[in-house]
Amino acid sequence: MDDLAHYIENWTDLPVVNRTTLPGLYTVNTRGWRPMRLPPPPPNGSGTVDFTQLPSIGAVLGRLGLELRREEATVPIYAVEHIERPSTY
Repeated sequence: MDDLAHYIENWTDLPVVNRTTLPGLYTVNTRGWRPMRLPPPPPNGSGTVDFTQLPSIGAVLGRLGLELRREEATVPIYAVEHIERPSTY
């Protein structure tokens, strides 16, 4: 479930925390879902893709018995302040 939560983060643009207590690995196959934010149309103007026929990410997860809920929480943030190449001996 941690892998699924990490994957979903890429599509929600928000941190996703696994609050299930499900252990083990699972194979998950789903349909695609509607983008949460649509990208800008291509410069040539031929970007007429109809996303309305796709379900929301919440509907897809609901079919798996999962729920995506928005909550306020503190999550760790790591900042890299300095990087150096290793010295060669």
